[in-house]
Amino acid sequence: MRMTDLLAGRYELRARISKGGMGAVWQAYDLHLQRDVAVKLLHPWIAEDAELRRRFAREAQVLAPLEHEHIVRLYDYGEDGETPFLVMEYVGGASLGAVASGRNWTWEQVSELARPIAAALAYAHARGIVHRDLSPGNVLIESATGRVVVSDFGLARIARSSTSVSTRGMLLGTPEYWSPEQACGLESSPASDMYAFGCLLFWLLAGRTPFEGDDRLAVGLRRAHEDAPALATFVPQATPEAADMIDALLSADPSNRPTAIEIQELLGVLRPAIADAAAFAVEDSSRVTALFPSPPGTVVLDPPNRHTARKRRRVRRMALAIVGIAAAAALAFVGATIANADRVVDVPRVTGMTVAQARATVATAAHVDPADAPLAIGARIYSESVAAGQVVSQVPRPAARVERASLDVVVRVSLGTAYAAVPDVERAVLEDATAALRATGFAARVRSEASWEIPPGRVVSSDVAGGDRARRPGPIGIVVSSGPPRAPVPDVRGVVADDAVARLDGSFDTEVVTEGSKTAEPGSVLRQSPGPGSRAVLGSTVTLTVARTPEWETAWSESGSGTYDSAPFRVTVPEGDWRIVVELRPRYLIFGSGSATFSWEGTGSGQIRRPTVGSETVAPLSGAGTYTAHVHPRGSVSWAVRVEQLG
Repeated sequence: MRMTDLLAGRYELRARISKGGMGAVWQAYDLHLQRDVAVKLLHPWIAEDAELRRRFAREAQVLAPLEHEHIVRLYDYGEDGETPFLVMEYVGGASLGAVASGRNWTWEQVSELARPIAAALAYAHARGIVHRDLSPGNVLIESATGRVVVSDFGLARIARSSTSVSTRGMLLGTPEYWSPEQACGLESSPASDMYAFGCLLFWLLAGRTPFEGDDRLAVGLRRAHEDAPALATFVPQATPEAADMIDALLSADPSNRPTAIEIQELLGVLRPAIADAAAFAVEDSSRVTALFPSPPGTVVLDPPNRHTARKRRRVRRMALAIVGIAAAAALAFVGATIANADRVVDVPRVTGMTVAQARATVATAAHVDPADAPLAIGARIYSESVAAGQVVSQVPRPAARVERASLDVVVRVSLGTAYAAVPDVERAVLEDATAALRATGFAARVRSEASWEIPPGRVVSSDVAGGDRARRPGPIGIVVSSGPPRAPVPDVRGVVADDAVARLDGSFDTEVVTEGSKTAEPGSVLRQSPGPGSRAVLGSTVTLTVARTPEWETAWSESGSGTYDSAPFRVTVPEGDWRIVVELRPRYLIFGSGSATFSWEGTGSGQIRRPTVGSETVAPLSGAGTYTAHVHPRGSVSWAVRVEQLG
């Protein structure tokens, strides 16, 4: 999308209002709803942090429902290319910091200002939302109505949670208004806002904050181990009620600070019973508006005058005062016009320039060093008409007239042509293929497909052949091998072996092994491997264990010969049915004769005596374990003994 004065095709940027720690605020016009709005263009370091952008979007959902006359409404969160932004209610006027600086404030004026701020805090705190950065810069005064509103609720918490911020050397929040717990790095609470509120009231009455110094960070950290000075130290004429309230707000212990609701009640009690409420003015481009007029229904009466001459003298004095004020205003207007002529500049044209050239051009217009030029890169985009590295478009438009101090140019920079040769990624490992596509400016769209030839995890093919040109940022579809094709193994347990083999034939090879079984039908499948439902490679082998009639199988054997008793030996008998078989053979063909006795000790101990040549079998026994056996030969015989198991 080509950048113009429109943001996201909807918000027309008109003039920059201010610039802060998280971005620049612009006066804008919502073309869809046809109303003035304020747009905060968040800094590039936020755009670079995907997690931080997600947090801003989530926080916008939380803050958007806040509806209070003294809280700036948050309308929308969006992203224009790589530039995230917030859309807020537009408040035409100035910040409290700009209005109050250098003024002498009375308690009557301060209390009038404090009430709407306390009301905003009470409303937000009741909904679990903490401001975390209450300061004069975040309190706005609407010039047309005198309405006092608080802005930027909750946004400081998101910035503080970002790992990107610490690398940029930025102060999070306003150190002069940190609470002791914020200075210690602890979590903020409604009581933290009340401490900042106390600092703000202290500043209005004393003309300074409780802690001051050249190093802002050091000033912020001092309150972690120092108590705030009493208001009476700097404002001895302050009323005891006002001093007590502000000193309580500046308590180091959060539990000792009044809540916003309690402050509202205190301000109602302390409200001065005077008819002539203090009024002060905020100048805008066309008028001067009284922010705090006398309360509705109040009538101010002059004392009774008994002498007409005294009345005439007072009228003459008032007339002379009005003439003097008018003359002073005229001189001030002429001086302001002359001064304004030097402050207002034309926005320079930087399209077609390199970033370095644009920065130098903007720096010249702003009368600052190029390193401090008020120029930001909003996005980098492809362009078929502007060379890589040159400015494609800018906001504000060239020749727009702005105050030099408010000059702030956002540009989009060309990445060059959107068309490039697609890298050849066939047979490459998936990670290497996606990295090669990203390095060329393309995105990868991956899908899997079985393949006999290509190993799993490697690219089989891509939608665009390597070397062909395509438009960035893609995406380029690539097919990745999932390995040889697989199929689920059918369940053939209990099926006759021949039928089971036939059922598997065509998809799998088979291997048949037999196992004795006293319960299953001979020839039926007892078990299969892989198991039923497993996805096995087509053509792989499935092993079938088929039942057969049990047979006696030798589990252990021993043999010997001679006329002496054998040494004891150990016999281990397995689980299941087992039996003992003893055999005698003549040692010599002509004179061989004799006998032998075989005995064993253990569970089911016993013996067999064979007086003649031949064999003898003990009926099936039970009781697995280890036995001690002996053979006692008599005569010239050879002997053998074995343990057989039914299987």
